[in-house]
Amino acid sequence: MKITIFCSLERKQVLLELIPLFEDMFIESHAYFPTNEWNYSAVQEVLKGLEYSDHYLIIPDTHDLKSQWLAFVMGFGGYNHKQIFMNITKDPEFMKFKDLLNMYPISTNKEELKETLEIIIPVWDKDSRARIARKALEKSLNEHAFEGFAMAVEKGDRFMVGVYLEADFDVNKESLKNVTLLGLAARNGYLGILKILVNAGANINQVSSDRNNTALMDAASEGHTEIITYLIDNGAELEIISKSGQTALVLSVGNKQIDAAKILLKAGSNPETKDFLGFSARKYAQLHEMNELLTLMHTTEE
Repeated sequence: MKITIFCSLERKQVLLELIPLFEDMFIESHAYFPTNEWNYSAVQEVLKGLEYSDHYLIIPDTHDLKSQWLAFVMGFGGYNHKQIFMNITKDPEFMKFKDLLNMYPISTNKEELKETLEIIIPVWDKDSRARIARKALEKSLNEHAFEGFAMAVEKGDRFMVGVYLEADFDVNKESLKNVTLLGLAARNGYLGILKILVNAGANINQVSSDRNNTALMDAASEGHTEIITYLIDNGAELEIISKSGQTALVLSVGNKQIDAAKILLKAGSNPETKDFLGFSARKYAQLHEMNELLTLMHTTEE
């Protein structure tokens, strides 16, 4: 349960004494201290409190009874059917507003406030907590269900991939391993699955959070030439870099995927782009004595 507290600065000590009560009752609270200076910034601050929860505890001083902020909170709360309760002193000045105050649950000490909260909380338990629990459960189930989608992609299970797509699961969401669905298909060489995902709206250039690789980069690293060709033909960007500063071409050459590197070079990949170690695709080709690639790099320059 959450409570917004609107407290007069003059009664801040009362609020401090009430905080342990909220903690004991597992109530989350946030306090706002409105002033009688009623300008734009003051209104915005009060609005933050009004939006924070559906339960308002007002701890006013006597001079606040004629303030604009108090009238605003009561008016907003009443119109929007929020639960308002008040903590006041036994000052006779409050009794001048008896008719107004009688509209709300009132307490004058910690014990009375606890009794008020104990009346409110069972209602909250029955309605709000059940609703929140259902939402939390639904979210948890959706997370587990999506992981099943990711596993279907990773295993190349076309039937189950189709089932998840029919159920309208997000094709641009990452797995719990922080890999996109396209990335999973590309890493495992599943061209058919990858095509299905692209046709369903998967972003070809989306990067996976684990390596900052696109599907093209994953395919290049593993040497899946058919996937590389398909992705390039469908608009894959060639010069996106990984967390190590490597492009798809650098990854292919560094992993000795010669055929993959040939496709990338013919598509226009830059052999001079350096990774964070200062090595380019040309440099890796020289180190691995990939003369065929070096010749192709020279040819593509011309």
